[in-house]
Amino acid sequence: MDAVLRSEALAFARSGNISVLATVSKTKTATARVMQVVKVDDDFTVWYSSYGASEKLKELKTDPKACIIMNNCATTSDIRLYGAIDILTDQATKEKLWQEEWTRYYPKGKTDPNYVVLKFTADIVEYRNMAKYGMMATRVK
Repeated sequence: MDAVLRSEALAFARSGNISVLATVSKTKTATARVMQVVKVDDDFTVWYSSYGASEKLKELKTDPKACIIMNNCATTSDIRLYGAIDILTDQATKEKLWQEEWTRYYPKGKTDPNYVVLKFTADIVEYRNMAKYGMMATRVK
């Protein structure tokens, strides 16, 4: 794998804060929703906050497999990450990622029982910048 391309893919993943997160429903169909990215680590681990009673969490408890897509039409670039999600409820992790503006979603703040953290661990990462490299995506992890 080209280190420059991997670095470019990581910078792209960190450049926006909106993604599409797809999970597997109980009927084994894909379910997708727009999610705000909290943080992306150097190994392409993606962090989210989520509402604890959501349908998404029910799906993830049954099947943790997930796919994340981030896209930028202006640069004709996208990244696809395939892996699994861990649902974290420990207070240390919740405090580490907490953002004050989330009180509108979690009125009790970082101790709100409905505030959970999703940790997406990427097994496969595919990056595409059509303007620079053409139509084919390149596996960077």
